[in-house]
Amino acid sequence: MQQMIQWKDHILHLHPWVLFLIETVALIAGAWVFRALVIGRLKKWAKRTTTTVDDGLVGVLESAIRPLLFLGVLAGVLNMLELPPKLLKVSNRVITLAVLIVGLYFLSKLTQLLLQAWINREPERASVADPAKFVVKIAFAGLAAMIVLDNLGISLTAVWTTLGVGSVAVALALQDTLSNFFSGVYLRLDR
Repeated sequence: MQQMIQWKDHILHLHPWVLFLIETVALIAGAWVFRALVIGRLKKWAKRTTTTVDDGLVGVLESAIRPLLFLGVLAGVLNMLELPPKLLKVSNRVITLAVLIVGLYFLSKLTQLLLQAWINREPERASVADPAKFVVKIAFAGLAAMIVLDNLGISLTAVWTTLGVGSVAVALALQDTLSNFFSGVYLRLDR
């Protein structure tokens, strides 16, 4: 016990950069262990089932966890440094924005995977696969753009107003065309 207390006191009196390096290595090791445990358990769970959807889900989560853990470790490292408050605030904002973008990207991948699984259940749905994937990509790209603009401090009130008025005008002008389009989609899905 006495040796542990001496060792702890010795660590605390190390140069700040050595202590920073030790904390950084501990963060990286913790992230690696977390990734190995979570993905390992999920892969075991996915092997027990007969469906391929869960294998795809585990694949998406496995590819998403690396950049998210990297950003988490980077945030921890930057917050351990004694940076000026403005620089720390900007770096935390950039990292938060990066986490949101990475999260939305992989949420888009996950949505596309589930959409593909739904389409594969019935062969008649294959005709709407490409338009549906395109709509999902556009929706998530628009959501990501809005989040980025909002975090940059750009007000979206004028954009929302313009989109609202414009969509009403387009919907009224193309009422018959849109009705026919959605009727056709419904007929294709319902056979």
